[in-house]
Amino acid sequence: MSRWLVVVHLLLVWIVVGAVPAATLPAPQDGRPISCPYCDLRGANFAGRDLRKANFVGADLTKANLKGANLGGAALVGANLTDADLRDAILTAGTDLGAADLTDARIGGATLGGANFEYANLTRADLGGLNPSAAVFAPKQATASTARYYCGDKDTSTLLHVRYVAPSGTDSATCGTAMASACATIQRGIANCTDPDCSVLVAYGEYRPKTTVFLSGAISVYGGCVMSEQPTPK
Repeated sequence: MSRWLVVVHLLLVWIVVGAVPAATLPAPQDGRPISCPYCDLRGANFAGRDLRKANFVGADLTKANLKGANLGGAALVGANLTDADLRDAILTAGTDLGAADLTDARIGGATLGGANFEYANLTRADLGGLNPSAAVFAPKQATASTARYYCGDKDTSTLLHVRYVAPSGTDSATCGTAMASACATIQRGIANCTDPDCSVLVAYGEYRPKTTVFLSGAISVYGGCVMSEQPTPK
């Protein structure tokens, strides 16, 4: 993966947009889908709406009514869908609910079509008899004896010099030399990556850089890293 693409992706994903009332969201026009990342859409009524390729990354959709909505290709990564109604909604292979919170959500009758639910919280979610094989759910937790640290399809055990970054980490002049002492920010991980051919391994999670992330030297940055028994396909 290109290090520049990683940085650009991080910068685009973490742009925070102010709250927008659901009633003001227009229908898609001229092929342009709705875009409202990180919006406050609690209790919004989107029943039956055309939300194909909508951008709701990180949005708060708590108790939102999405019954029968067409969410084909929609981006809902990290969205809060607690107690949301997704019954009879249309979800396709391009619908990304990775790391979304679907606690107490109702999904019965939805068309899954290969939608991505990796790392989503499905605590008490009502699947209504849906076939789990029709979607992509989180891989099983790896055991200590077989687990490796994968960043997508990259087995990081092949890397000689690394620095770790995780949302739960703490920045310091010496952070990142082990998972237990991970840095909190990507920029600090890069700054501490002083060895030749050093790689920064960014754990799966949400990061919000306050400034542009800069690379230096021959440093490589890998994102979406998790402990797993097998690599995650691109």
